[in-house]
Amino acid sequence: MDALCGLLGGYRRLEDALGSGPIIGPVRAHLNTVEGLLRDAPYNVRLQMVDVAAQWAQFAGWLSIARGEVRAATVWNARALQWATEAGNRDLIATVLSFQGHHAELRHDLPTMIELSQESRRDETVNTALRAYCAGQEARGLAMAGAAYTDVLARLSEASDLSAQAAEEPLSPWGYWYTPSFFAVQQGSVWRYLGAVDSRANDRALELLTVGVAGVSEEASGAEWHGRNLVHLAVAQAQAGDAAAARETLAAANVIALAAASRELARELTEATHHLRLSATP
Repeated sequence: MDALCGLLGGYRRLEDALGSGPIIGPVRAHLNTVEGLLRDAPYNVRLQMVDVAAQWAQFAGWLSIARGEVRAATVWNARALQWATEAGNRDLIATVLSFQGHHAELRHDLPTMIELSQESRRDETVNTALRAYCAGQEARGLAMAGAAYTDVLARLSEASDLSAQAAEEPLSPWGYWYTPSFFAVQQGSVWRYLGAVDSRANDRALELLTVGVAGVSEEASGAEWHGRNLVHLAVAQAQAGDAAAARETLAAANVIALAAASRELARELTEATHHLRLSATP
């Protein structure tokens, strides 16, 4: 079990560097081994083994979301939720719920995104950084859905407070990426949606997104999630009237999409360029 946890940690870091494409096959192959070990686990170690299995299933669900594989993402997230519940791992339960909310966002199912984001932060014993992530995701969903400005700002304020508190606490093995730069990007993405009709909100989006994108590590600069962050920045740049900067940023995101062979990121780029009437390349 210790070896499997170490291997999973390595795959998480590898995905940051290479994207989901090269590793989704090997991860699913390892999951066959994990499932076999879980079936055969003696009673006295099953609880620990099901916790390990839940972590692997959660990662497979995340990779499937990144690849745009809706059915696989649904299956692996459901399995991760079941195993995490059996293991009594509240942090992992909340993580899976939040990722299901993220998956709903990519499918433009905003009511589900908002409800799952709310549910995933309901348990106050859950890791503070994760609750900050969930509050920020809910705020983005509210902004995307055109909710009252005060409701969006309330969730943003909660996310900001929780992220500041989280800086003093240890992170979970699967939450190592909840860094100050990450939270700057996440909160900036909320302001980006508000910035579509409010120039001051867009100024705040540009400030946060620029800081957050610049703070990404060199190892993760080719990750698909970093490409999505660049899309948010490009939209904010375009909303500020800087079309040249937006094109340059989209071009950088397009390089990541091509290198990672990411259909999901390519789809987001297409949507953004269509919406902004910009070319993805200079």
